[in-house]
Amino acid sequence: MTNKLKIKQFEFKEELTYRNTAVLNYTIRFPEFQSGVAKFQKAVLTMNRFYRQEALHMVKHSRKNLYCDAVAQYHDSVEHGYPVMTYEVYVDNTVTYNENCAVSLYTDQYIFTGGAHGNTTRDSNTWDLLSGKKMPLSRFIASPLYPKEYVVRQVIKQIQEQIQNGGNYYFDDYEKNAVSEFDEDQFYLRPDGLVVYYQQYAIAPYSSGIREFLLPFSSAVLQPRCRR
Repeated sequence: MTNKLKIKQFEFKEELTYRNTAVLNYTIRFPEFQSGVAKFQKAVLTMNRFYRQEALHMVKHSRKNLYCDAVAQYHDSVEHGYPVMTYEVYVDNTVTYNENCAVSLYTDQYIFTGGAHGNTTRDSNTWDLLSGKKMPLSRFIASPLYPKEYVVRQVIKQIQEQIQNGGNYYFDDYEKNAVSEFDEDQFYLRPDGLVVYYQQYAIAPYSSGIREFLLPFSSAVLQPRCRR
């Protein structure tokens, strides 16, 4: 019997109008996990409840707060003779790891409320399928250094290598930003290692997107294991 979970994707989708004009569209996708493994059932229920509630919260925020903002923007645009901008909300998730009694995924939330472009923010979680709990970054770092110190050193090293190779995507004070903007919750797993990331604008211009840094599994970066 496989330890991997089966995954289905569901979505809430709606076009909201005001005076027969579309002012807001949202598409909010969320995963639902399934497993025939009895010891995973607690985790499956916890994860499914968590992601469905997150999606419903975003639907409520879109239909209430963002819709009110979009209607206000509609009135302002009509009053000044500007084209009416349609607000956009798009939320999607990517499962990046699904083995060894662990599931890791990230969710990107894109919101456009006018201007030159929208903004994307990322959230991620790594789940222990035996306990049904989220696993912290410290679970995967075995370096003598504190997890944050070890990871940030690796990030700065990779940035310096990218710059030396002509990939200067970063603000000048990238070392300071790599430390101050680091968030221990901003990581996910892949089959080849652990990825830490920084939100848009945190260490680089908007055009550089969400910056990611892969730390391959090693003696210092541990893979998940099924505990007996």
